[in-house]
Amino acid sequence: MAASKEPLLANKQFYFMAEMDPEVCLKPNFADYVLNYFEAGKPFNDYFRQAIGLKI
Repeated sequence: MAASKEPLLANKQFYFMAEMDPEVCLKPNFADYVLNYFEAGKPFNDYFRQAIGLKI
């Protein structure tokens, strides 16, 4: 496991972001909107967690 050999790998942070209009926060489906972005980024996060030997 890569993280056990080099623990600092487990502390590395990667971010992804999206810009949206402020009015989106006031819409009734705001939670769905955010969930779509989360689901889009999950494979990215899963890949790196697996690469450093963490459970997905």
